[in-house]
Amino acid sequence: MTLFESLIAEFAEKTGQKIAPLPDGSVYLNADGVLITVQSREAEGEAVLFSLPVGDMKPNPTTMQKALELNAHGAGTNGFHLGISVDSFVLSCTIKLNDTSAEDLATKMLLLAATSEKVSLAMGAALAEYAENLAERESNGEDICNLSMLPV
Repeated sequence: MTLFESLIAEFAEKTGQKIAPLPDGSVYLNADGVLITVQSREAEGEAVLFSLPVGDMKPNPTTMQKALELNAHGAGTNGFHLGISVDSFVLSCTIKLNDTSAEDLATKMLLLAATSEKVSLAMGAALAEYAENLAERESNGEDICNLSMLPV
């Protein structure tokens, strides 16, 4: 049994749930209504926990700026990493498999879930601000440059 499988088995035993890693080495768990993915990186001796705090929100200049603000020294993300995955923001962290207990995993998951909700609110406010600014600029007759239309 790998370290990851042992950790998940211990977590399942402590929580009384039937949990086992999928063939790709991932586990999907619900922490306070937030979907948390735990992905094994056995070769590195770690696992990655991540959630999509703002769902399918597309990055734009305002939300990117807000993400940078929140990420600054981890102050707005409780030390988690806020990044981009495909067309969405993702909140993540890594844990060392050899020194993480089931209790540590549960604590980290609950903190990630709470932080995910906090980041979602901040990013939602940034998106509303972006939409308001965009509408105002369009009503003033300003040209809006769509970077996705520029040749690469």
